[in-house]
Amino acid sequence: MISRDPARAVGTARPSRTVRSQQLELLALYLGCLVGVLVVFAVVVRKGFEGIALADTRSQLTLIGEDFSSLPMPEPGSERDLQ
Repeated sequence: MISRDPARAVGTARPSRTVRSQQLELLALYLGCLVGVLVVFAVVVRKGFEGIALADTRSQLTLIGEDFSSLPMPEPGSERDLQ
């Protein structure tokens, strides 16, 4: 005779993983996703700052080039005086 009482029912199938191992797996997945998001965020911020720094460097070099172009050219043969 089969008992219908859930308290007396004995499971024949054992769970393949314990609750603790499932918790550790979920923690690892959570940390992996968090690391992935942080890496993507860091790359985007770095590329943004690289663009800003590159534009600033270009503008400074353009300004220096304009300053040098406004200087008078030395006379030919006066290279020794410049040294």
